[in-house]
Amino acid sequence: MFGSRELAAERDVRLGRTPAHLVVAAGPWRVYLPVDTAGRYPDVAAVIPRDAPSVAGIDDADAAALLDALPGLPGADDDCRPVTLDLDGGVVVRAGDAETGKVDQIRLEGSPSARPPAWPSTGGCWPAP
Repeated sequence: MFGSRELAAERDVRLGRTPAHLVVAAGPWRVYLPVDTAGRYPDVAAVIPRDAPSVAGIDDADAAALLDALPGLPGADDDCRPVTLDLDGGVVVRAGDAETGKVDQIRLEGSPSARPPAWPSTGGCWPAP
């Protein structure tokens, strides 16, 4: 549901919580998710490697430009819209279209990376703006 184009197109997103629900509001849409008060979340710290090889920061101006550019990158019509990060002393976001083989990239000039370069990173999904 959260990957649907109708919800992904909404810019106004709000979160709220009642004793029984987490509420996600996106434009005119409302999603009520039941809260499991007896359950426990997994240990997130145990999932993240303690000695991560690389770190990237995304500058606010780069983030805004990236949000504008993502819909025009190859693969934007894929359900997951996968991208990879190239951390070669900077940050490069790369996207490809599996059907056409077209690949394009955006260098985030104001965004730093630290530690040894890592390429390619694990692909991830980005929500359509």
